Amino acid sequence: MRDMKAHGQGRQGSEQGFTLIELLVVMTVIAVLAAIIFAVSSTMFTKSYSSNALADLRQLGVAMALYTGDHSYTIPGRITGKGENKWPTLLADYLKDTRVYAAPGLPNYLTENEDPLSNAKNCTSFIMNGFNDRGTYNNENVQIRINQFTQLSQVILFGMQVDTSNFYMDFVEKNQDGVLKLDAYDNAAVYLFADGSSKLISKTDYTALMPGTGIRYGDWLWLADKNSAILQ
Repeated sequence: MRDMKAHGQGRQGSEQGFTLIELLVVMTVIAVLAAIIFAVSSTMFTKSYSSNALADLRQLGVAMALYTGDHSYTIPGRITGKGENKWPTLLADYLKDTRVYAAPGLPNYLTENEDPLSNAKNCTSFIMNGFNDRGTYNNENVQIRINQFTQLSQVILFGMQVDTSNFYMDFVEKNQDGVLKLDAYDNAAVYLFADGSSKLISKTDYTALMPGTGIRYGDWLWLADKNSAILQ
C-alpha cells in the first residue's frame, strides 16, 4: 500500500508542468527562431525581387534594341513639348507586357492605379539617361544613336527612380542624387546598360570614388552624349 501511495505521489510530482523560468526560456527560444526565420525570409524575398527586376530590365533592353533597329539606331529622344510620346509609350509597342515597368516589391503603378504610358509624368519605376544633357540641352533635334557608343557595357540606359515623375536623369542639372533610387533592394538597385545587360549595383559601390579621380563610379556610368559614349 505504501509503495502504491509513493508511486502515485511520484506521478503527481512529475505532472506539475513547466516552471516560470522554463517558460521564459522556451518563449525566448521561440522569439529568437522567429527573428531568424523573418530575417531569412526577408532576404529571400529581396533577392527574388531584385532577380525579377533584373529580368524585367533585360526585357526593356530587348525592347530598346528593337526600337532602335526600327529607327536608325536612334534612342528615344528627350521631348520638351507637350503631347509627344515619351519613352514608356514608344517602347511599349516592343514589349509583351508593360508590367516590366513596375519594380517588383516596391510601390509602383500597379499598386497606385497610375498609367505607365502617361506622357504627363513618369509612372514607371525607372528613369532614363538624359544623354543630351552633355550635348545640346533639351534640344528635341539632338539624336543619340546607340551604335555611336564604343563601350556599351559601361553606359547606363536606365536606373531606378524615386517618385519624382521625371522621365530623364538631368546630369547637367546635377539632380541625379535626387531622382535615383540607389537602395531599392537591400542597399542596392538595378540598372540597364546599353549592351542590353542588367546589373545589381550596391549603393556603396555606386557612390565610391574611382581610383585617382574625384568622380563617383556611378556618375561615370551615366556620362554619355551625342559625340562620345563616355566622357573621361
